[in-house]
Amino acid sequence: MIRGITNQNRAMLQGIMRNRTTFILKFHILILPFFIPACASGKKTELAPTPEAQSRSLLSASAPQNLQARIVDRSGVVRSRKIYVAPLEFEPTIVQQMPPEGDIYKSLKLAVEKELQVEAIIDSGYLSGQQNPPLGSKREIWIQNRARALGADSILNTRLNQYESRIGSSVGITRPGKVNFQMILKPLTLDAEYWVASYHYADKQLSDDFLEARSYLEQRKNQSRKSMLLVLEEGLVSALHIFDEQRSAAFSGR
Repeated sequence: MIRGITNQNRAMLQGIMRNRTTFILKFHILILPFFIPACASGKKTELAPTPEAQSRSLLSASAPQNLQARIVDRSGVVRSRKIYVAPLEFEPTIVQQMPPEGDIYKSLKLAVEKELQVEAIIDSGYLSGQQNPPLGSKREIWIQNRARALGADSILNTRLNQYESRIGSSVGITRPGKVNFQMILKPLTLDAEYWVASYHYADKQLSDDFLEARSYLEQRKNQSRKSMLLVLEEGLVSALHIFDEQRSAAFSGR
């Protein structure tokens, strides 16, 4: 007999064994996280973890994103006083799932205005629909001309590589939500890089770690309330916040 399992849990275990699929799911969610510590210690383990353990567990479960940013050319970053925020680029294969391009650019505009302590030039002509970048090789020439016309000395490009809407509920998902983008600060010539950042987000799934099932369920509740557009907006803000910190450090020579 496994120590630490109460009569109530034992009865539940006997009941759910009638349905194999239900048993497998509920076993990992409700039973396994409970009796493994009891088996290891040989003593009855309390169901409620300490507040510190809860905090650590929730922190781990609520961090499915990966953000990396670095300065490539410190002098170029320091020289960038007026940054032209170029219209968003995106993979053609994600057009059907992503929000309207203009809405994402507005989110980028708000993120830039919130985080960058420099003069960030937003293309109001593009926002109003009066100026739209062409596709293909002519796009770079269009961006260069717009940046020069608006008095910029550098260009911030943002490319959305992945945007997948979530399918499922707070308990289980058939397709996790995903966001992936890259940001690059370049000179007007677009032939070099001053600063680069990449961001990736994917919903946490139960199969990622059965031993953190309770943390997973709490995280799934939070994920189900958060749209992928909001995830994208938070990623843009985080990347630009890091850029501002790194730029400040470049100015001070650290």
